[in-house]
Amino acid sequence: MNKASIAKNAIYNAIKTITVIVFPLISFPYLSRTLHAENIGKINVACSIINYFILIGSLGINTYAIRECSKVKDDKKHLGKISSQLFSINICTMLFSYALLGILLVFAADIQKYAILICIFSLNILFSTLGADWLNTAMEDFKYISIRTAGFQLVSLIGLIAFVKEPDDYIKYVCISVLSTSGANIINILYRRRFCKVSFTKKMEIKKHLKPILLLFSLLLSQSILSNLDITMLGFLEGDVAAGYYSTAVKLYGMVERTISSTVFVLFPQFSYWFALKDYKQINSMLHSTLNFIVISSAPCALGLCLLAKEILVVVCGKEYASASVALSILSLAMFFNLLGAGFWGNTILLSSNREGQFTVACIASSLFNGIANYFLIPVFGMNGAAFTTLLSVLVIFVISAAKKDKNIYIGYSFKELFPVIIGCIIIGSICCICKVYISNYILRIIICILTSGISYLAILGISKNELFLLVISTIINKLHSVHKYKNRKGEFKP
Repeated sequence: MNKASIAKNAIYNAIKTITVIVFPLISFPYLSRTLHAENIGKINVACSIINYFILIGSLGINTYAIRECSKVKDDKKHLGKISSQLFSINICTMLFSYALLGILLVFAADIQKYAILICIFSLNILFSTLGADWLNTAMEDFKYISIRTAGFQLVSLIGLIAFVKEPDDYIKYVCISVLSTSGANIINILYRRRFCKVSFTKKMEIKKHLKPILLLFSLLLSQSILSNLDITMLGFLEGDVAAGYYSTAVKLYGMVERTISSTVFVLFPQFSYWFALKDYKQINSMLHSTLNFIVISSAPCALGLCLLAKEILVVVCGKEYASASVALSILSLAMFFNLLGAGFWGNTILLSSNREGQFTVACIASSLFNGIANYFLIPVFGMNGAAFTTLLSVLVIFVISAAKKDKNIYIGYSFKELFPVIIGCIIIGSICCICKVYISNYILRIIICILTSGISYLAILGISKNELFLLVISTIINKLHSVHKYKNRKGEFKP
């Protein structure tokens, strides 16, 4: 796969991630006014409970399946064998998850009032297992994934407006929400046949697959704890109000981080394939481009989010959330190092090269450090202490993940490539500071800062002839040129 094709896949995956983020942003103001806080609370509690059972049901199989199927994607027979084995194991873990959920609903009295919502949400466990969407990712069919996701998000938005009109419609909303996430998996049961036959088999070779699956489950569990521990501890130590402000800041920086990381994630199947072949020439070349992309995209985003934290919180969430601006500024720096640590070293290098053990150790160590540091810092500094602890925790992941580098890996990222990014960030910082002094309206300030900073930053990348920037520009130009030629052949435009 050439770099242009990878760039297209990255764009498709970014589109998918953006639609998953944008549609909830559009629907939330409508939902909060229609369903009211009490019903929104019921939905969030039920969703938070079912998320743990979704994690148990998947058991790390998704990531493992993407990696292993990527290695044999050129051998349809072998691909079908491994896919069927992992699909069968996933069926077993799904049944185990449902059994645990049933026990919880029967014996936990406090949970029973959410039983209907939990049962509806639990359909996500079933359909995600049957859909086996990891096969599409392994085969790098990101165009289909992005179009399918955007389509179901649009359908769910239309259904929301058509059927959710009063507070008692919250169950209808949950059904629509499940449709938006699981409907795509239903379609995938038929669609995946184009790659190979996936069916249940008793020959699962559990001994072969169980150890790496459990390692990846431990990894995902530690990442889940790291993502939620600061909010949970903040709620217990400082109260629900502080936790509410902080969780809003976490959501905002998380949206930016997921958009960037989604474009990097498309490389996971390809890196798994190259590591299986020990093709270090391709690996090193693409690692250089990947690091280049992470730096040139995350550095300006982190800086802009840091400097405009207060303005973004006030415009998006309201004036009462301005107190979380310092926490958001700190979290924006954590985002940059998390993309380098967990995103680049962890997901891109360690997982794709079968070194998930080292990455798991890094995440567990980070989670333990996060819990201890939160215990001491939150009572003194509140939500700002929680944010600073998150920054330190992602640095722990970065250090441990990069500690034992494969001797065959040479990234070759130089200061010459970093220098334009530094100049661009200095310009962005200057523009934001000037706008803060002369523009009082927050919305106008954000718009002008983004437009002027973005144009200036892209100009710097163009002048410095950044390899990745020029590749993206040439891909767009070639695409527009091919569309123009197609229209000319159709006679819509005269040559």
